[in-house]
Amino acid sequence: DGFRAQIHKKGRTVKIFTRRLEEVTLQFQELVPSILKQVHAQDVILDGEIMGYDPQTKKYKPFQDISQRIKRKYDVEDMARKLPVEFNVFDMLYKDGRSLMHLNQLERRKLLEQTLDEVPFTIVLTKKKLCSTVAEIETFYQEALSVGHEGIILKNIEKEYTSGRKV
Repeated sequence: DGFRAQIHKKGRTVKIFTRRLEEVTLQFQELVPSILKQVHAQDVILDGEIMGYDPQTKKYKPFQDISQRIKRKYDVEDMARKLPVEFNVFDMLYKDGRSLMHLNQLERRKLLEQTLDEVPFTIVLTKKKLCSTVAEIETFYQEALSVGHEGIILKNIEKEYTSGRKV
C-alpha cells in the first residue's frame, strides 16, 4: 500500500525518514502540522507507513503511486494535492527521553494509544486484532484484503522491539 517511514518529533521540529533513513520531510510536509497537533509528546519516534489515497473516493492507492512523491524535489505541493497521504502508525520506539524498545508490543501499543489523537486521512493507528487461532488470523487477513490493503502484519505481543530490516 504505502511505504515504511519513521517520524521523529523533537519539540516543534518534525522530520520524516524512509526505512533507509533518507529524510523525506519536504516531500510529505502536509503531515507536519498534524503531527504537531495530534502527537502528545515533546520528543517521540513513531514507526509506521505512509499511505497515499484518492482525495475524491478516499480509497488507498498502490505503492507505485506514492513512490512518485518519495524523491520529488519539484512541484511537491501540487503532487500533495493530487495524492494526499495518511500516516498509519503501528509502533512507538521512543518517548520523552525514554527508549521503549525494551517494552513488549502490548505495552508500546498502550503508550502509543495514549499519545496519539487519530484523525482519519492525516494520522491514524493501524487496526489491531489480538488473535489466538489461525481462523481468526485468516478472517482478519480477508477483511484487510476486502478494503484494499495488501495484507496484515503479525507480531508477537510479548516480544520486545526488534527491527525488521537492517540498513
